Amino acid sequence: MAPARVLYVEGNYDGTVGGSYFSLLFLLEQDSTLTVKDIQRECQAKLEAFMVPKYVDIVPDLPKTTTGKIKKTDLK
Repeated sequence: MAPARVLYVEGNYDGTVGGSYFSLLFLLEQDSTLTVKDIQRECQAKLEAFMVPKYVDIVPDLPKTTTGKIKKTDLK
């Protein structure tokens, strides 16, 4: 399983104020063939509707601290 991080974001995806949503940042392994649609389908099949991330982004790397933990402050 590849590392992933779910963010709860206050405001809209375009930066305007007035809503909130879940966003999923997903780090794929080098030879993975997963697509954003595959990840969304899997989330819809296994999660309640309100828990399904509105946006899924596949990222090359997640920021980490010097101890190797995911640096949450750099994700927003």
